[in-house]
Amino acid sequence: MSKKIFVLGDSRTGTTSLHKLFIDCGIKSVHYYVDEKQEIAERAGAEKAGYVHFQEFIEESGFDAFSDYPTRVYFRELIRDYPDAYFILSTRVDLKTWRRSMRRFFPDRPDVLDNMPHLAKVHVQVNDQIRKAYNNAAHFIEICID
Repeated sequence: MSKKIFVLGDSRTGTTSLHKLFIDCGIKSVHYYVDEKQEIAERAGAEKAGYVHFQEFIEESGFDAFSDYPTRVYFRELIRDYPDAYFILSTRVDLKTWRRSMRRFFPDRPDVLDNMPHLAKVHVQVNDQIRKAYNNAAHFIEICID
């Protein structure tokens, strides 16, 4: 496969299912390739260096499809540097459904549950930013997994 596929959906929006679909279709795919602490450190102040590391991984890994983090973090850079790639924004039917899934998936993570209002706000904002950034992209689709 010559074109890359980037799934830009947030956690709990079907990114694992899309990853499994790609594998079943014979597409070399990787899901959430970075360790969470590394990604948090990169977002905390070294976004540019983190993207350089991610781009090196894209080019050298042999994978054609990338889902979950860090693809969502670098959506602007990806559209700039891979304009011929396929971009998929996976979503839930509504914010309530996404929150419910987050609570079920992270029941023992107070850092997630206690920050749910903030996480929900960021979730909506980033989805809106992605829609705006990819508005004219030739290979963009939004998929509601519900």
